[in-house]
Amino acid sequence: MQIKFDIENATPVRFEVLQSPDSNISSKVIQFIKSGPKWENYQSMPKAEVKLKVEY
Repeated sequence: MQIKFDIENATPVRFEVLQSPDSNISSKVIQFIKSGPKWENYQSMPKAEVKLKVEY
């Protein structure tokens, strides 16, 4: 599965599933990311884009 999202004020927002075999898996991964700790942006930038590959 591949997913893309933005980081604004240390919080993941605007999720986009790029590739996934199942919508249930996508939903669980998004919920897992949302429930995790705050993110640190590179060089104190207020916004960032993250692409993440999840293997299961």
